[in-house]
Amino acid sequence: MTVRVGEDYFWSIPADQLYDVTAAPSGLTIGQLSESFDNIRELDTSPDRAISYGLVWLSDLLRAIGQSEVS
Repeated sequence: MTVRVGEDYFWSIPADQLYDVTAAPSGLTIGQLSESFDNIRELDTSPDRAISYGLVWLSDLLRAIGQSEVS
């Protein structure tokens, strides 16, 4: 199976604003799927990061895969 993700960059909402649906988010930043992927691949060198922020990087990738075409 091949998953093709058409984009590499995405909007990232600051964590403290992500679940506040009563206000429009400000201070959007740009994330990069390839960077999230590289960070996950490097988790074996610092496994303590896997629980802390590794799940956030994984969620970046899973969202992109979920919204992509699978062939």
